[in-house]
Amino acid sequence: ETRTNLINVRKMAHYSCNINTLRYHHTTIPSRSISSVSDKSEMSEAKFLELDSSELVPGDVIEIPNQITLPCDIVLLSGSCIMNECMLTGESVPVLKSHIPKTDDRYNSTEDKKYTLYAGTHVIQTRHFGTNKVTGLVIRTAFSTTKGSLIRSILFPKPNKFKFYQDSFRFIGILAVIAILGFAYSLREFIAIRLDTSDMVDRCLDLFTITVPPALPAAMSVGTIFALSRLKRSKIFCISPPRVNVAGKVSMMCFDKTGTLTEEGLDVMGVRHIQRLEGSRALCFSELHEKVHHLKDLTTDEAYCTSMIEALASCHSLTKVDGELIGDPLDQKMFEATNWDLEEPQESYDSLITTIVKPKDSQSMLEFCGEEGVNLQALGQFPYHLGVMRHFDFSSKLQRMSVVTKNLKTNEVRIYTKGSPERLRELCKAETIPKNFHRILASYTNEGYRVIALGYRVAETKNYMKLQKM
Repeated sequence: ETRTNLINVRKMAHYSCNINTLRYHHTTIPSRSISSVSDKSEMSEAKFLELDSSELVPGDVIEIPNQITLPCDIVLLSGSCIMNECMLTGESVPVLKSHIPKTDDRYNSTEDKKYTLYAGTHVIQTRHFGTNKVTGLVIRTAFSTTKGSLIRSILFPKPNKFKFYQDSFRFIGILAVIAILGFAYSLREFIAIRLDTSDMVDRCLDLFTITVPPALPAAMSVGTIFALSRLKRSKIFCISPPRVNVAGKVSMMCFDKTGTLTEEGLDVMGVRHIQRLEGSRALCFSELHEKVHHLKDLTTDEAYCTSMIEALASCHSLTKVDGELIGDPLDQKMFEATNWDLEEPQESYDSLITTIVKPKDSQSMLEFCGEEGVNLQALGQFPYHLGVMRHFDFSSKLQRMSVVTKNLKTNEVRIYTKGSPERLRELCKAETIPKNFHRILASYTNEGYRVIALGYRVAETKNYMKLQKM
């Protein structure tokens, strides 16, 4: 069974496919010089040629199509991709990868994972801007890739430094020393009594076989084989038999993944927006509102409610694949609570918009526009559509994520952020922090709720190039 598993692993490592690769080739054209009509000159021209992935080397620029398993590690140069990385990470939730921004920073494979596509992962969907192709730069191939290093560690695991084996060799070494001492003493006694040479050798070597039993390794191997057979009956397979002895000494197992031990499924309990105290300029949190999409009907603080709903609807990493929302379960629940809709930008939208969010029904859209009772068609092409221009993925180091949005009706550009309340409190202006911030936060965290804070600011510029340099 171990041999079969190793053969399957080797087959998985030997993967190749056809892929469009950018290649420069020289074309000969006649010179237009009158003095030398017969002269010719060469011009380099870049074209995408279909090549086998085994011919790729670091530095090649390739086109990334839909529904393909990548043969190498790639840095995304243009467009974006929705990736299935369960082969490497075990996570079933697809991941959105964006192209690397044009900055002076040097690429770091550890910190810039959101721009990196890994070998062995599957491309679910690609997105491009205008007529540009989705392209990437090859940075690692073969066993130098993340998948290659994983397979290499399976085929050639690191030596096991388990204390059991160290004690076993120490025990055998002590027996060997005793056998050598016995051999020296017996040899002196046999020589003294003038024993025959052949008998002398036989009896001296018997000391080694008695002191160091030759069946000891076989006995240990038999125990491991029986353990593997019992595991196999429980449909547990092991490709490294020595690990069985290690597992036999385990008395406690710890899981480092949050979702492993906690129950699955999340739900939005409600939201608290900011409101002003009566007769004062001070701010405080409102009462808990369970129906997020009816928030504007439940309070008079329309500006704060609008900002909160826009933040919930736009500040996430969700995407649509075949009409189904895909992304982090927390983001899904928060977006569904707004009763808004997410769609891909069409040709009528700005080419710089990556995602569109808007109220689902006409009545909600009219409420947000402040034009209740008016015909929806009279409000123009974009009654109330928010376009996401830039997306900053969640960073555990920063404890937040952000998006840059544009209201397609008013052209106002806003930056929404979502993250831990403690970190967002440090970023916000002191006068905008509610007076009961610490009391409300402590009450929910002590009860075990997951608390998310939202914040926003109006962008000082609407210039797309400046926004790209943020």
